[in-house]
Amino acid sequence: MALFDFLKKRKQPLTAEFLRAQSSAAVEDIKAKWINYHNTVHFKDDVPLADVMDSFIGPIHLFFEKKYPVLATGPANVFFLATFTAILESKTHPTAEVNAAIETLKPKYAGKSEA
Repeated sequence: MALFDFLKKRKQPLTAEFLRAQSSAAVEDIKAKWINYHNTVHFKDDVPLADVMDSFIGPIHLFFEKKYPVLATGPANVFFLATFTAILESKTHPTAEVNAAIETLKPKYAGKSEA
């Protein structure tokens, strides 16, 4: 072992447990940011929830890429699933309303690698 080998990052295979933990942490972080966004950024009453969510996706995607690079290198669906799950779990809007907004946004983001 060379003198500075201990400083090198060792690439170890990612485990399912690690990925689940990262996903759960991402959902919790995004949920907290969504609640803050919902409470501080106010839209007119006639703005559809899908538009509000869409305005949140861009900035939160940058956060996701920086804080969870392992997840961000995966399929775009990982990001959108985490984001939509976080919004649903936040309970800021009725489930049916969030689900309808998700259906509206799906065609826009399906298969994209970034927001």
